[in-house]
Amino acid sequence: MSRLTYPMVLYARDIVEKDFVSINGDSSVLQGAGLMKGTRHGFAVIGSPDNPQGIVTEWDIVCKVVAEGKDPRMVKMGEIMSTELLSIDGGSTVLQGAELMKSTRHGFAIIGSPESPVGIVTEWDIVCKVVAEGKDPRMVKMGEIMSTELLSIDAGAGISAVSQLMTERGVRRLLVKDGPRVIGFITGKTMLARMNEYVDKVSAQISRLQTPWV
Repeated sequence: MSRLTYPMVLYARDIVEKDFVSINGDSSVLQGAGLMKGTRHGFAVIGSPDNPQGIVTEWDIVCKVVAEGKDPRMVKMGEIMSTELLSIDGGSTVLQGAELMKSTRHGFAIIGSPESPVGIVTEWDIVCKVVAEGKDPRMVKMGEIMSTELLSIDAGAGISAVSQLMTERGVRRLLVKDGPRVIGFITGKTMLARMNEYVDKVSAQISRLQTPWV
């Protein structure tokens, strides 16, 4: 007798993004862009995920190579990589933070330092907590609007728990932990894509089970 072979329960570990693309810093930008295109990744880790030296995003390639008229065959990935996360003091104004995020093309800023963060400010925080409330960004401190809780979920949590946490907290991404260790992250986009794949596979198996014997 046929039976369903695809798991009927999805866990966070089943959809976690942990397949980071990595490439040697001596590789050309042409090679890096080809790898990113082939794997459909928006960034590449320089070095290895376990011992990263930096990161190259599509923005780095567009702004540091294409926009400057450089030949991607002649530029090394290591020459354009970003080696630091954007961080800023909580006493800085939102205007200063926004200007820094704009100039560095970052969608968020760590308050404190990457090694000892006290919070995080995203573009959403600025839009909703300052702009939408009519506050003067010159008078509001970054520390006043930062989120102090970096949300995470256990790798063994079910997909319903992931969806519920994202919905309740109004976030688009979650860190995934296996015990104390971060093993990757989940985005809303990834979750929807994996759910569609999951439903398609289960539906196909159910259809085969319901097919009359000939």
